[in-house]
Amino acid sequence: MKERLLQIGDDLGLTVSAMVRLLVRSFVQEYDRNGGKVVFPLEWKSSSGASAKAAAAKPAKTVKSAPKTKTRKG
Repeated sequence: MKERLLQIGDDLGLTVSAMVRLLVRSFVQEYDRNGGKVVFPLEWKSSSGASAKAAAAKPAKTVKSAPKTKTRKG
């Protein structure tokens, strides 16, 4: 899957992380547009005509994960 994403990114001139941001943003917009519902399989529709590069270029918020804790096997 990762190799396919890299190839698509090369074709579009995007990094994998830019494509992930684009896909997440599109998913959230679809969720909001449908009143909090998502139907699978997704049917991607372009509503704004914006290019993939422009949509992916917007900065994404960074979420820090919780610190990892060590557990003992016992």
